[in-house]
Order: sequence, then structure tokens, then C-alpha cells
Amino acid sequence: MAEQDDIIPTYLLQSLLQRQQPIVSGETNAKKPPTFSGSEFALNQDPLKFIDDFEEAATWNNWVYDDRKKELFMRCLTGPAKDWFHNELVTTKAAYNALNYDDGTCDSLLGRLRTNFVTPQW
Repeated sequence: MAEQDDIIPTYLLQSLLQRQQPIVSGETNAKKPPTFSGSEFALNQDPLKFIDDFEEAATWNNWVYDDRKKELFMRCLTGPAKDWFHNELVTTKAAYNALNYDDGTCDSLLGRLRTNFVTPQW
């Protein structure tokens, strides 16, 4: 009888195995995200390093959803990069909502940042 108490019912096991959603325990502020100005005078601001550092902070801080990453990414932009984001990239709420964080194309937020700010220097 004791052996039967340790057996997981088949229906419960199947339910657990079918669960596809990741379990997210919540966001943290374990790692401070970088900032990016895009200023031509900020010669030490490599846009590709900024993206890598932001992605690292997103992983550390458990920012798993692209919409949340897009919002936080925007908050890391300063100076000319922030102006570019608001004045050229997303001039309306509909444009903001339609913008993907990173879908692997040049039309995503990361793709457009690369196109606009990556120079032969980087």
C-alpha cells in the first residue's frame, strides 16, 4: 500500500508534462541596464556592445517578454538615440505597438538601431 502512495496519478503527470508555459518568478533589478546616447561625440559607445549588455541585463533581471524588453530598452536610450526613437521610429502609439523588439529583421527595434547607429567603426 505504501508504494501506491508514491505513484503520481497518470492524469496529473500528463497535465504536468503538457504544460508549455515557462514559470516566471518575477523581475529583479540584479543587474543595472546600460544606457546608450548614440552621440557622435561618444566614441566609446559601441551600439552592438550596448545591445549585448542590455540582453545580459534582461537575462539577469528576468525580463522575458519582448514587450517588456522594448519598454525598458526605450528607457535606456538618452540624447540623440532617444530623440531618434521618439521622432523617427515611433511617432504614434500605433507605430510603437507595431514595433517588434527583435524578430531577426531590419524592421525590429534592434534591427533599426543597428541600421541607424552601427558604423564601420564598430
